[in-house]
Amino acid sequence: MVEKLESFTRKLELFESDISTGRLLHFSTLKSQALGQVTELMVDFIKQLRANFTSRFEDYSIPKDIIAFVRDPLTVRPSGDFTSQAKQMIPSLDEAALEMELIDFQTSSLVSDALRSAES
Repeated sequence: MVEKLESFTRKLELFESDISTGRLLHFSTLKSQALGQVTELMVDFIKQLRANFTSRFEDYSIPKDIIAFVRDPLTVRPSGDFTSQAKQMIPSLDEAALEMELIDFQTSSLVSDALRSAES
């Protein structure tokens, strides 16, 4: 869901740029029916839509390292940004213990085998 929200937000940014510049690549009906005439009201509507959407869903923002860990916990570096980002999301988390657990987890052949077999 987080990726869908980010995708939609980026599409709104693209639409804002598209309509602001008058290219109208993504507004073919507007281009054909209104002879490509863009009003300030149209531009403001897209800007407000993007701002509103962004503010409503800003709590759903999850760092990319956290998403990467959920997808494949074997690829995240224990000493990288992952543990500090996890600490920000869960303040009671012991960051040092997480780093040690992550190393144990990633070097376990049982875990590695289980994850690889689940992928296939």
